[in-house]
Amino acid sequence: RNDAEEKLAELTTVGLNVEWDINEDWTLTFDAASSQSDKRITNIESYSGTGRSGLANRPMTFRTWTMMPNGVIYSPHPSQGNPDLADFNVMQLTGPQSWGGGMSGFANQVCPSAAACTASDGTVLNYNNAQDGFVNEPIFDEELTTLRVELNRAVDWGAFSGFTAGVYYSDREKTKNNDGFYLTAPTFPNAEPVPEQYRLGTTDLGFLGVSGGMIAYDALGLYQSGYYTAWAAEELQADRLGDTWGISEKLLTGFVMLDFDAELGSVPVNGNLGLQVVHADQEASGFNVINNATGFVDVVPVVDGDTYTDLLPSLNLNFELAEDHMVRLGMSKTMTRPRMDDMRPNNFVSFNFNWANVVSANPESGPWSATAGNAKLKPLEAQQVDLSYEWYFAEDGFVAATWFYKDLTNWHRDGKTIGDFSSLYIPGFHQAEDPNNPGVFDSPATFLGVVEFREDGLEGFVRGYELQGNLPFGVLAGPLEGLGLIASASFYDGKLDDGAAVPGLSDETYQSTLYYERGGFQARVSWTKRDDFRTEFLGLSLALTDTIDQGADLIDAQIGYDFGLGGFERLDGLYISLQGQNLTDEDTLQTTGDSREVIKFQSFGANYLLNVNYKFK
Repeated sequence: RNDAEEKLAELTTVGLNVEWDINEDWTLTFDAASSQSDKRITNIESYSGTGRSGLANRPMTFRTWTMMPNGVIYSPHPSQGNPDLADFNVMQLTGPQSWGGGMSGFANQVCPSAAACTASDGTVLNYNNAQDGFVNEPIFDEELTTLRVELNRAVDWGAFSGFTAGVYYSDREKTKNNDGFYLTAPTFPNAEPVPEQYRLGTTDLGFLGVSGGMIAYDALGLYQSGYYTAWAAEELQADRLGDTWGISEKLLTGFVMLDFDAELGSVPVNGNLGLQVVHADQEASGFNVINNATGFVDVVPVVDGDTYTDLLPSLNLNFELAEDHMVRLGMSKTMTRPRMDDMRPNNFVSFNFNWANVVSANPESGPWSATAGNAKLKPLEAQQVDLSYEWYFAEDGFVAATWFYKDLTNWHRDGKTIGDFSSLYIPGFHQAEDPNNPGVFDSPATFLGVVEFREDGLEGFVRGYELQGNLPFGVLAGPLEGLGLIASASFYDGKLDDGAAVPGLSDETYQSTLYYERGGFQARVSWTKRDDFRTEFLGLSLALTDTIDQGADLIDAQIGYDFGLGGFERLDGLYISLQGQNLTDEDTLQTTGDSREVIKFQSFGANYLLNVNYKFK
């Protein structure tokens, strides 16, 4: 299987910012922005092998395999010879296994007659042998318009020193068209070598124990040239239109904040008190789909949504315990909008034709099931508190310790409910043959089944603490002026109430930067270490799948010169720098949690950036 992917995107953004000093007291700020993006992902699987499935005389490849501590290692079979997998005359463009059963609805088009599906050796094949690849090609369109009006003024209302109020409006629309295509090579039912112009040599599979390499070719170019016959998957797969949707969400937020300066005994206290009122109007459109008796998809448009209002208070307090010693306390309720793909209203239905499932009266083991989104999803919500102590021992030197706790009051989870599928029953189609009585077909014993969907209500927590500081070595010895170290260490703990890890949360994270800044010269080297964490990747049919990122150790560096700070008056405003990122060529590795089961491996290498900036003064 030769996989390739291409992403094409266009983003257009315009914005306007206006600040108006209405009078000595009042200032008005106005922001408006509009953006539009269009994106297409072309993800292709192209198949090749020593011969088409179903042919009796094709060369076979025999292997043995052994599970090693770092994964599976393959070896040649001791009693079998193997064809050369790096030979373009041996490895041909064809489906080497009979996985074309999903194309059954196209049977009469793929093989209109026995003659049309008779291979050169006389073997008669059918549509099961005709899948030579597959393409996932979703198309996304998105528009976002935002408006913000804010009023500010200094006040003298007792302890209150400042007033801010305003309104924010957001209108976002996003659509997804989940296209997909079965691919059949033009030589079906025969096979042919990869055309010369698409050959890329060979790829080394020695890390798997496969010696001699494997052919490599430009599968994407082959597909985009029109080489394959493409069959629209949405005509046969309920999950295609079941994942085609449009989402609209309109948010209107009013906010007010008061700044204050006061004293608690002899301790100066300042900060702010705020409140946001967020009104959401969300609507989703899509399709309820199921395969019908002819193998094609029945489609019913569906629209759903919800409206609701949230209150988000916040309080920030700064206590100046002594000169250069601060304690900060922050408390707030926060929220994050639901993922748009989780808000689809679609419901796509499956029917299991296995006889044991068909005759089961238990909805959880019966033939009916469905997967759905949830257009009524509420935002992710948390109530959080942060407490920190900071000591500023020099003009540019400090140490700080922070503790925080987030009470996750609403997280999203996979939910289940029992649905009634009786309206979708097709007599004579939704049946299965009794293995104990050939020729006897049984109808479903129940029309109830499990519906899986996304729902609100999961709770959890995240807590932790962080130590950080900036040590300018010049405070230790004059000759070290300009040299310094910035460092931080973060330690986290958290989980969701269902026992799952919180996405994106590493147990420990360390960062440090050694820097030197003197005159116009600037240089720094940074190190970051992050533990493993839960994340997602695009898996089968580009569906998001949970995975564990193994974390990384990254080293970056930068050197630059500011001519203005260096005393070159005529070049004041000119800054040149050279950056090096990922200097140790750290890989990205994602697994199932078992380090031997690698889901994704990416090697990016080091990245170098030369920057020339000029600021007009």
